[in-house]
Amino acid sequence: MKIEEYDIVGYKIISPLHLATLMAYASLFRQTEARLKVLVIVSKGPWAKNILRRPDRTRGNMDITFVDEADFELNKSPLWPLYLLLKPLVTLLSKLSGRNTKPLCSPTMASVMFTVGSWRRMLRYKPVILDEGIGSFNLSHSFRQEAERQASNQITRKILAWVYAKIWNHLTALGGERVSLFSFIEGTPSINQDIAERYRATFLENYSLGKASVDLQPNTVLILTQPFSEMGICSEREMLDALKSMKEQIEEMGAQPAIKTHPAETSGKYDHLGIEQLTYAGPAEDLFAAKTQSIKEVWGFSSTSLITGSALFGLRCRRIDLDRPGASIRLFKGEALALFLHYTEPVSLKGA
Repeated sequence: MKIEEYDIVGYKIISPLHLATLMAYASLFRQTEARLKVLVIVSKGPWAKNILRRPDRTRGNMDITFVDEADFELNKSPLWPLYLLLKPLVTLLSKLSGRNTKPLCSPTMASVMFTVGSWRRMLRYKPVILDEGIGSFNLSHSFRQEAERQASNQITRKILAWVYAKIWNHLTALGGERVSLFSFIEGTPSINQDIAERYRATFLENYSLGKASVDLQPNTVLILTQPFSEMGICSEREMLDALKSMKEQIEEMGAQPAIKTHPAETSGKYDHLGIEQLTYAGPAEDLFAAKTQSIKEVWGFSSTSLITGSALFGLRCRRIDLDRPGASIRLFKGEALALFLHYTEPVSLKGA
């Protein structure tokens, strides 16, 4: 399998949201009337098995192939800083000559680094940065995280974060583009309808492709948990206490609580709470798409799914702030905070 054989490449695809954004971009991409060959390169992560289990398939005018990143050796040339500096000139010359470049799509700066990884790639590909959820709107934090993944030295990390910020600000000059579910007008978010339509179709298709069927009781309130205790943000006891309070308040509303856990959480930690736990392995958005009529509300903490549930499916999504850094929307600023404030509502836990 050669990567050059494909019209669109998704690289470092880690989550179902990345996949949905890639499929939305591919659906809107038009270069010829021929069928599009789409390669999805899946990276390690809690969602990887779920994505890789999908069969290669035909969708609309696309033929989609899923592969593990371990099957590819995509090394960077030591000359990549030089290629990065040359990329704006190469982009300009390509436009003047009418030369087409293929989209190399990733949810991080990986798409840019890939395209400047060799002289051939620089000529052949353009970087496309995919929406990866709330992280795409909390850029300084995302750049620091990306730098931490690439380097262990603190000075190198700071330099890399600075480079990423510069790349982001000059993405167009590098021939790149960004694909996002949201745009902002004077600080207020609005949904991009073409992208949204394809998101909905992708999540509904994901559910139909899954082997598991979920029977939600009418009047269900979905509780979206996050791996805060596994990440050291709070203790497991604090998470359990929060869920107990949520259960009580939801039942007082006359609704039925059901937990949708995050795949990075420890299995079984909520078993003794007496709350139904959904065994569906896909993302919450699949359930939003397939079971909209059964979902009364969605409760959670700082999950992107609260935003997508409201923006895409019109669900009432409510957020709980735990009194811990990293476990509330106080972590966010700017556009990221604006999304939470616009699409979600606060709910206070009794006794908190």
